[in-house]
Amino acid sequence: MAHTERTTAPATTDEDFSLWALKFKFTSIQSDPWRWNKEWEKVLRTLSFSKDVYPMMGGMYKKDSWPTTELSTHTQELRGNVCKMQNVIANLWGELQEKGHIVTAWFLLAESERQRHLLKGLEGACQQAHCRQDARALCPEITISSMLKQKGQAFIDFIDAYKKGKDDVSENTPYYLPSEWWGDGLEDLPQTLTDTFVESTFALLTLHRNEFISHFLIHATMSVLHDLSKGSAGMDPVTDFMMSQGPFATAWGKTLAGVRDKPLVRCEHCTKTPEEIGRDMKFMLCSICKSKLDFPVHYCSQACQKGDWQRHKKHCGKSKVSKKLPGTVHDPFWAFLEMPDHLRHADIQGGGVPVASMGFPAPNSQREYSQALQRQLSLINADKEADYFLFDDDDRPVRVVLHGMWMKMAFRILRSDILATSEQNGLGAIAEYLIKVMGQKPGLSRDTILRQLQNEYGGDVASKVTEWERKAAENGFEGSTFLESMGRNLMDTMPSMMGVGPN
Repeated sequence: MAHTERTTAPATTDEDFSLWALKFKFTSIQSDPWRWNKEWEKVLRTLSFSKDVYPMMGGMYKKDSWPTTELSTHTQELRGNVCKMQNVIANLWGELQEKGHIVTAWFLLAESERQRHLLKGLEGACQQAHCRQDARALCPEITISSMLKQKGQAFIDFIDAYKKGKDDVSENTPYYLPSEWWGDGLEDLPQTLTDTFVESTFALLTLHRNEFISHFLIHATMSVLHDLSKGSAGMDPVTDFMMSQGPFATAWGKTLAGVRDKPLVRCEHCTKTPEEIGRDMKFMLCSICKSKLDFPVHYCSQACQKGDWQRHKKHCGKSKVSKKLPGTVHDPFWAFLEMPDHLRHADIQGGGVPVASMGFPAPNSQREYSQALQRQLSLINADKEADYFLFDDDDRPVRVVLHGMWMKMAFRILRSDILATSEQNGLGAIAEYLIKVMGQKPGLSRDTILRQLQNEYGGDVASKVTEWERKAAENGFEGSTFLESMGRNLMDTMPSMMGVGPN
């Protein structure tokens, strides 16, 4: 049976064969991929599925252009290809998650390197997807800027969710990434089209959409793996750090993953964020504080502003006072998703955190402090420049002062933890360091220091120290302590973290 000539998908990545590149005059991906991506991202923010994307992309499957049998064969081939690629990414990512190296490396990379790998993912998808770069119009959420959010955590979350979605269906069933923009667009299509035609075309475009997403994830992941195995200027410092620092590198990668891009907005009264209240919730500002002090104080409603007035009126328009709610711009540690409350009790000066003001946790009413620990607390609170006090054989205090900002910071972070919590996870590391540095001083010894810490914190301090020393030897730190390694790595990595650091 004769049929009219059908329109096929573009055959190359050249802009001459891209409907969207011709329409918007995109820069060639070969000549300037960064500019090409910037132009694409600008257009993606404006596209409507029903008004822009469907009329353009649906044109590949014009009504009566494809015989039913050919269209069915094409659909089944595309469906099988999507399943195959989704199985690849699900299996590959599952194996990589078990080892953990790629996630650690991802977070330790400079942002410019993460951008490069994401661009490689887009380039690969545009080369191998059936619709080439035109398929980008079907995937407005697949952008470099969106995947870089939260220091690259958005990309890891996305690929985790995609893997989970595929794991929830069979190997021979495609997973369709949920999207309000995509799903709602179907209902906005012209009513003149028959339901059967719309549904079949929409189903094909959905397959093209998920084919492009799968290609993107595979190529971006393989780009990172290539640099991990073959090396690159951007990856080499990361792999050197991971090999030399072992568990610390993994822990530090997780810390970097938990760094926010920008402060949260919270209601000063109920403390809720816009996301906790409802989609697209717009908060109010105290206009007086904003105009007179350029100081933002947010409220989610007039009721909350009225409820907070009794407290706020004493400072309104007069002084920059807020509750310093966690994660907000007034919280000096807003960048960190998980910051224990006891580390927030620091004397903030000039927007920074002086090291001498760190390590003084708020009293823990649920914890019983020994007399020996109460004595320690009394001494370090009276002498904020001292990092710790040991007691010699004659029970005379010996002042311990660490030199070097990052060593001092590392010690005080652990000191805060053991003073504020009952778990005392950092006690072994502190004891290991004190024994090495102070154990040979007159009137002090390993046994003297262990006995003191035992009296202060209880438990089997000696076994904790032995465990830390064993770990140090296993990880190649023999002759150095965990605390010294932690200080060195803070010095290497902290200055680059959003300008957050002590004065």
